[in-house]
Amino acid sequence: NTKEADNQIRWVVYTLELCIRHMRPGVEKVTLAIDTTNWGFSNSVSIGTAKKFLDILSNHYPERLGRAVVFVPPKLFVAFYSLVSPFIDPVTKAKVAFVNPNEPPPEQSENSGSPWIALEECFDRDTLEKDCYGSMPSQYNHQVYWKAIEEEFAHEKAALLAKQN
Repeated sequence: NTKEADNQIRWVVYTLELCIRHMRPGVEKVTLAIDTTNWGFSNSVSIGTAKKFLDILSNHYPERLGRAVVFVPPKLFVAFYSLVSPFIDPVTKAKVAFVNPNEPPPEQSENSGSPWIALEECFDRDTLEKDCYGSMPSQYNHQVYWKAIEEEFAHEKAALLAKQN
């Protein structure tokens, strides 16, 4: 996470585009898994940046977002969400879900609009890594992941330069 809002937005857009490029045939939607384990006001994005991100999702990727799942949001995050949620497009807002895999979702009335759901409503635990409350034993390894990103970027840059020549 960076404190520079424009870089945060660029990174999210780059990651979304990378996901879209790697979708298998027939896959049209992206599910965002948002880990709020260490979230706090000292390391959170500003409300303005959150609104800008939501604007980009709503206006530039309106049909790409399948669901945005926030894992174990702390009370401060839920309060932050309640501040920005009135600015979220209703279709996009309906795709936001809060999940606490260790507890059932809070009881809610049918028309409450609460984003709390059970993990199993959107994921098969067997397809999630243990770090994301699943049962798959693999773990994120930044060196391996980042090396693959750098290699793909170098390949794309070479292809682009070849087209220009």
